[in-house]
Amino acid sequence: MINLLVILIIIFYTSYTIYSNRYTFLINNLLKDRNIISIEQKPHLLENPINEFYINTSHNSYINSIQHLSIVRKETIQNILQLGVRCIELDITDINNIPIIAHGNKKYITTTYISLENILDTILEYGFNTSDPLIIFCEIYNPNNLQLVKNIKQIFINKFNNKISKLTINLDENITNKPIKLFLNKVILFGTLDQYNILSEIFYPQSNFINREHSDKLNLIYNNTNKFGKIYYEEGIGSFLSLNINFIPLWKNNYKLIGMNYQMKDKLLYDYLYYFKNTSFIHESELKLN
Repeated sequence: MINLLVILIIIFYTSYTIYSNRYTFLINNLLKDRNIISIEQKPHLLENPINEFYINTSHNSYINSIQHLSIVRKETIQNILQLGVRCIELDITDINNIPIIAHGNKKYITTTYISLENILDTILEYGFNTSDPLIIFCEIYNPNNLQLVKNIKQIFINKFNNKISKLTINLDENITNKPIKLFLNKVILFGTLDQYNILSEIFYPQSNFINREHSDKLNLIYNNTNKFGKIYYEEGIGSFLSLNINFIPLWKNNYKLIGMNYQMKDKLLYDYLYYFKNTSFIHESELKLN
């Protein structure tokens, strides 16, 4: 049984590498002479609420292959930021209360790991070469570990300081209907809040967005324009293999944050990047679907 599993994994990785290399070439060619236009260069859009924008979004932003058995590398974050991603996802757990980035659950991790500090250093280096807002969704596996949440909070403050939106802008809890101009040069943190309310100083609560698993069997209609609509693949084979979602129907249903697996270079990612070739934020009035 173990030998069969090893063989299947080898076959998958070989097939994945061949398939991915083809679309890596196509994507690189698509983006070869890109010229990213920031929101700041579109002054007529600055007063529009941030939830009116389709945003270049990554799912499992820190892994380099399938959801489990993957390698966590800071270069993965660097790569997606350089491809224009402005909404990333980080899963945070710990080793002896030291925050780390890895995939898994509260009891064990299923990937390699890297320190939260190391990842945030990479985001600092490559995530602020534009004034466009940067959104980070954080899923914290152990939010009731008092020492852990204190450490997480301090690391984010040490690294981002006055770049954190909630520390520098006096807003009520629901920020998604606020003008996007308020978030230029800022990082917007969403995350699992702890029972001690320690993280609420820097994290906006998840009530700001609708976080839905995607399934082709579900008719996902989204009518709440006062929140972000965020979609990721439901748990199963598609999620395990880090497959990408057909984003067009979801965009048509007003979901603006579609978590794409940038590690899976396929036609859907190519099509997605076609729309984000020269921008990371597309306003409703600008979107022309093929």
